[in-house]
Amino acid sequence: MEVTIDGKKVAAVDQYDPVRDMPFGYEIRDLPAGQHTIRLTLLPDRNPASRDRYANITGLRCRAPFDSRPEANHAHQHKSP
Repeated sequence: MEVTIDGKKVAAVDQYDPVRDMPFGYEIRDLPAGQHTIRLTLLPDRNPASRDRYANITGLRCRAPFDSRPEANHAHQHKSP
């Protein structure tokens, strides 16, 4: 699977695992703050050990960069009711 961010290829990821439905994680760090466009494209090639081409996407997690200023972190804290 090809991963592009803001129109630039950042990786070609092989999710193949001989055991089906195993969790797979992929992480990209150091993106500048702001809006980004992420595109995941299933490529025509496949891992030779695989019988077909699949991509299992169960979610995306976006995290804001850590801000070491004490006043900045108070704004992100949530109080339980």
